[in-house]
Formats: sequence, C-alpha cells, structure tokens
Amino acid sequence: MNTPARDHDDHSELREALWRDAARMSEPPFDPALHHATMRRIRTLPDAPLPGWRLVPALGAGMALLTAVLIFAHREPRHPSPDFAAVIASTENSIASFAMEPTAVLPGWISPTASLLDPPRLSE
Repeated sequence: MNTPARDHDDHSELREALWRDAARMSEPPFDPALHHATMRRIRTLPDAPLPGWRLVPALGAGMALLTAVLIFAHREPRHPSPDFAAVIASTENSIASFAMEPTAVLPGWISPTASLLDPPRLSE
C-alpha cells in the first residue's frame, strides 16, 4: 500500500479558498480599555458549580463509610484458625512427597534438537 504524496489532497481547493477568506478578514486593533472592562465583568460573575456535582462528594463519602462499616463489622470466624506449626509440618510433608527428578512433558523424539537441550550425563 502506497502512502499518497503530501501534495495530493482531495480538499486542497477548499483549503486554499478558506485561507484566502481568512486573509481578507480584518481584525480590529487591540483596545486595552475594552479588554480591561471585559475582564472586570468576567471576574465579578459568580462561580456557578455544575448542577448535580454537589452530591458527588457526599455520595462518595457515604459509600466509603458504608464500605468501612461492612469490612470492619465484628463477626465470629466460621472456623478456627489452624495451628501454625501444623501448617508448616503439612507443607513440609507435601514437599517431601514430590519427586526430585522432573519428568519430561514431551518425549524426546518430537524435536530433533531435544537431545541438545539435555545435559550430558557421565556413565558411572
């Protein structure tokens, strides 16, 4: 797929016409008195918050409070916590039952390079 050249543009005629129209528009000179009067009027306007946004902080605080109450509410544990020593002993027994030699997931004949991945073994 070729990228069209920069000068190829379907809207080039419209763009040129808009540039010509913009160049013909005259901009009035800057009037500092008008600028200061406009800025003074803007500064005197009251800051009107967006409608409905006053409730957002209250709803957020209410949801946070409800979440904290639900999380930290006191309730009895459903089952007693196991003894730490018993957990450690169970974990050690489980680890001891694992085979120390990892077994191959795929047979060696599947890959012609599988023999290169096996470490060399010396015969005893």
